[in-house]
Amino acid sequence: MTRSSPAYFLCAEGNSAVALYKLTDPLGTPAFSSVRIPIPQWVSPGPAPQPGGPPVLIQAAGFPLHKTVMRSGVIWTCQSVSGTAVPNHRAGIAVYKIDPEKSVAESHWISDSSLSFYLPAIVPGASGNAVVVFAGSDTNHFPSIYHARYVASQRQFEKPVLTAAGSSSFNSKGPQQLSQDTWGDYIDAAPDVASGSRKVWVHAELPATPTTWNVHAARIPVE
Repeated sequence: MTRSSPAYFLCAEGNSAVALYKLTDPLGTPAFSSVRIPIPQWVSPGPAPQPGGPPVLIQAAGFPLHKTVMRSGVIWTCQSVSGTAVPNHRAGIAVYKIDPEKSVAESHWISDSSLSFYLPAIVPGASGNAVVVFAGSDTNHFPSIYHARYVASQRQFEKPVLTAAGSSSFNSKGPQQLSQDTWGDYIDAAPDVASGSRKVWVHAELPATPTTWNVHAARIPVE
């Protein structure tokens, strides 16, 4: 960092914009500025189902912006929203690609006709491609890990693919069988330094038994 290097802070502003704060000259005479960046209006998702009925999985982290990163002058961030634009309906992933100088957002939506997708994390690669990783489940699929690759030359995401499948439903309360259960937010991604950021590492939780889970890691090509 130099005395003139800017720093950025990004947060949600309601359900139709993000607020980008810029800190200039952070090691000299700091000054803040901010800009409001409109995004497509979103509504809150409902809880995610899993095989066997209740408990449904509640997204413990809610729908704040997840895993905001900056690379090559571009800010990437993502969140869980309703994937059908219907309040409290099937969850999907919203991804925002933001140019902090022009304040222009590129928005993408990732959803499925049955699966609920939730709690995402995103990391860009060396040439502008990116990988977003997230959890997914429905009444026929245990909570599992999925990912989707963003192709910069096409300005769109490829269809989500299964990264690793869960082997059980999840119920941290055991025999009580409460109607809702909190699903953690242990999902993250990071560049693979050994490949020169041509691949990314992702990790997320998977249910091992109805009352326990473990963490699975995978290296995903991004270029």
